[in-house]
Amino acid sequence: MSAAPTLRPAEPGLSSRRARLLELLRRHGRDPTSFQLLDGAYRLWFAEEAAVGYVDTGRALVVAGSPVCPEERLARVTARFVAAAARRGRGVAFFGVDDRFLALTGLRSLPVGQLCSWEPRGWPELLVRVPSLREQLRRARAKGVTIELAGRRLAWLRSGLLELRSRWAARHGMATMSFLAQPASLELGPQGDRAFLVALRDARPIGYLCLSPIYARRGALVQEWVRDPAAPNGTTELLVDAAFRWAAAEGLEYATLGLSPLAGPVSPWLRAARALGQPWYDFEGLAAFKAKLRPHAVESVALAGAGLPKAALLAESLRAFAGGSVIRFGAATLRRRLSRAAARPLPAQEELPIG
Repeated sequence: MSAAPTLRPAEPGLSSRRARLLELLRRHGRDPTSFQLLDGAYRLWFAEEAAVGYVDTGRALVVAGSPVCPEERLARVTARFVAAAARRGRGVAFFGVDDRFLALTGLRSLPVGQLCSWEPRGWPELLVRVPSLREQLRRARAKGVTIELAGRRLAWLRSGLLELRSRWAARHGMATMSFLAQPASLELGPQGDRAFLVALRDARPIGYLCLSPIYARRGALVQEWVRDPAAPNGTTELLVDAAFRWAAAEGLEYATLGLSPLAGPVSPWLRAARALGQPWYDFEGLAAFKAKLRPHAVESVALAGAGLPKAALLAESLRAFAGGSVIRFGAATLRRRLSRAAARPLPAQEELPIG
């Protein structure tokens, strides 16, 4: 076996590296979050027919999902990346990996949530069995809500969507997160990548969702979903309905709304963290909404790693999501909360976090 390559920071904006990553994603991108590696917030490591996207917290290299590579090379590529990180004095945390990755690599892990998924072609049949969902769709349509696939009109709609995202963020009260929770780019990229569905009422955007491809599963991830706090009830369900129907029309076989963090059988101390964090992030509401949509399958999602104890794996992952400093992120969130409390209250509406 040849020596493991040395880790070097990615050269941001270099089109050849992005093109190389995109080629690998189209062949081997299996993780729901894999396409997010193209967003530009990650350092990239290439070896063999493989790519790894990560952020460096100073103590650990926190990887977005698992390496993008052929399944038969997954254990070898993972071992080479861990060894290269160790030579730089870093542990490694793989956030958002599945049972397949754990079985092939043997890394220690802890569950951090669940991933619900749907078979797009089975969505109409599911609706027949769930009258409450059909009623939510009817309510939104009765209020004049329509759904549009943005396509070339995305550039024209972009300013309205950015304004919508700002209103949502002001309502939600949490500082902008990084890593796998950063907002999606509201731009169309290379052919075959993201799609944007926009909810309109009186020609004004009141909600949208962004679909990113999961090439190796012939699937799509709803990477981000945003709804105006004043949008009619059923708007989110109407967007999801349109997304699943679009996926079926595209011949896709798998669709997911993303991770439900801290859902399912997590450790007692993570359950305590879920309870403490509920005022800041609606863990239970997000999981309940997805359960209401009757997923066809539920997968466990884990945090795995090497060179660090489990507590440190979680701490370094939180630093990645916080953009480097959990304290600064907490302070920014507190300032937003105080500003929101001082502002005039908005009408109570159903709200969902960005997925």
